[in-house]
Amino acid sequence: MNIELLPEIQNIKKYKKKWNFLPVYTEISSWIWTPINCLENLISENVNYPFLFESLDSASNTSRYTIIWFNPRKTFLFQDEKTCLVKDYKFDKEEKIIYKNPFDILKEETKKFKSIKNDNLPPLTSGLIWYMWYDNIESLYKISKHKNIDQNYPYWFFWLYKDFVIFDNFKQWKIQIISNIFLNDNINQIEFESKRKKVEINIRNILKIISKHSKNTPLILSWNKKNVEMNIKSNLSDTQYRNILNELKRDLTDGDVFQTVISETYSFDLWNISKSKNISWIDVYKWLRHINPASYMFYFNFKDFELIWSVPETFVRINWSKVLTRPLAWTRWVWKTLQDFKRLKHELQNNPKEKAEHTMLIDLIRNDLSKNCEPWSIKVTKKMYIKKYNHLIHIVSNVVWKIAKWKDYFDIFSWIFPHWNVTWAPKIKAMKLISKYEITNRGIYSWAIGYFWFNGNADFAVIIRTIIKKWNILYNQVWSGIVIDFVAEDEIKEHKNKNKSFIEILNLLYYNYHLENDEF
Repeated sequence: MNIELLPEIQNIKKYKKKWNFLPVYTEISSWIWTPINCLENLISENVNYPFLFESLDSASNTSRYTIIWFNPRKTFLFQDEKTCLVKDYKFDKEEKIIYKNPFDILKEETKKFKSIKNDNLPPLTSGLIWYMWYDNIESLYKISKHKNIDQNYPYWFFWLYKDFVIFDNFKQWKIQIISNIFLNDNINQIEFESKRKKVEINIRNILKIISKHSKNTPLILSWNKKNVEMNIKSNLSDTQYRNILNELKRDLTDGDVFQTVISETYSFDLWNISKSKNISWIDVYKWLRHINPASYMFYFNFKDFELIWSVPETFVRINWSKVLTRPLAWTRWVWKTLQDFKRLKHELQNNPKEKAEHTMLIDLIRNDLSKNCEPWSIKVTKKMYIKKYNHLIHIVSNVVWKIAKWKDYFDIFSWIFPHWNVTWAPKIKAMKLISKYEITNRGIYSWAIGYFWFNGNADFAVIIRTIIKKWNILYNQVWSGIVIDFVAEDEIKEHKNKNKSFIEILNLLYYNYHLENDEF
C-alpha cells in the first residue's frame, strides 16, 4: 500500500529552532476497522504498554477522537518513595534515580521537549501518560499508609509515548497513524531524512499489524441467571463496616471532620468462570463500555496487570493557563421510563442534604485552588446541573480558574492531590481517618489517570469505577461518603449498588466463557 507521510518538510532548520518533537503521520480511511480490533491486533504482536482512551458519554454520544498509544520511548517507574527506574527503549538502557520529589523528575523531563502544533492532528500527539496510586499520601502529606497491602503496584508510572493510532469518529472514521521524530540540536537534513525513512518503515509495520483480521468471536450480550455475586469476596464484611461506622461516628460528633470516605474492595477469581479458556481482558472492556459508558474510558496493559476505567469525573483539565475541574457527586441509579428520570432529576436537584454536600464540595475545591491560581480567577460557571448516563444520573458543577504565573501544572497536581471527592474535609484529617479505618491500602483507586502534553496542557480523570486484573483475580473498589447523620444500612446498600456494574460484567463473562459442564 502506498502511503503519504505528512507534514512535507523541505528544510528542517526552521522546525528545530522552535520544536524538537515532530509528529509524522499518514491518514487512511476505513469502515471495517474499529479501535477495539486495532487494540487486539497490537496486543497480539506484544507491543509495549498499549493504552486506549476514548469518551462515551452515552451509547449514542461518542467523542471525536479515540486514541491508542503504544511503544513508549521512555518509561519512569517509581518503585518506592525514593527510587525511580528509568528505561530508555531507544538506547536499550536502564538507570535508577534517587529522588525526593517525583515531580522534579517530571519537570526536568518535560523541559526537554517542545512539540509542534498541527491543526490537522488532535490536541494530543506527544506527551506523558501518568498514573499515581493513592498511598503516596505517606510521602506527600506524611500520613502513615496501611501495613496491609492488598494490591501492590508501582507508586507512580509515567510513559513517554512515540507511536499513536488515532480514530477520528466525526470524519468517516478517518485513521491517523503517528510516529514522532526527536530533533536534536545538531540534526542536519541528511540525518532527518534518514529518521523520516525509519518512521515510514515503522508506520508501515503499524498499518500491517492493525489491518489484520480479528479472530475473536462475537460477544453474546445476554444475561445468565446464576448468582455470580455469591462468589465475590470483599475485604470488608457488613459487620466490620458497621463497627467502623460506629467508631467514625465519634470523630464526626467531635467535629474532627465534616465528612470522610470509606472504601471497600471486591475481588473475584476468574477460575470460577472458566478452568480452561483464557478470558480476554479486551472482552471485559467491551462489556464495560456497553454497560457503563462514561466521559473517560480507558484500557491499559501494564504487563503484570491490566486496568479498565469507566470514569465520569474530570479531576483537572488544563488548557494553556486555564484550568477546569468538574466535581461530581451524588447519584441516582437505573430508571426505566422518562417519568422515572424526571422524578429522579427533581429529587436530586431539590434534596437539601445533597445540595448542601455538593456546595461543600465546591467550597473545598475553591479553598485548595486559591493557593495556586490567580487571585479572583475562580468561578463556578455551571452549578449543579444534571448529567445523565446509561445507568445513572449525577449532580455536576464546573469550576474554572487560571494558573498563577509562578506555577505550572505539576504544582497544581502536587497541591490538589488527592481528589476532594475521595477524601472530603478537612482533607488532611479525613485522610488520616481513612488510613486508620480502611482495612487495606487503596492502591491505584481514587487517584488519577491522564496525560501531560508538551505544550503545557493536561487532562486527568479520577480513578473510580475501575476494574483491575492481576494474575487471575479481578478487583473492583467502591466507596461512600460518611456524614454525621448517616444510616449504616444505607451506606452498606450504596456499596452494593455501586458494585452492580461489576456483577453484570461477571455475568457476561460467565455466559460467554464457562464450560458446559462447569459447576459455577
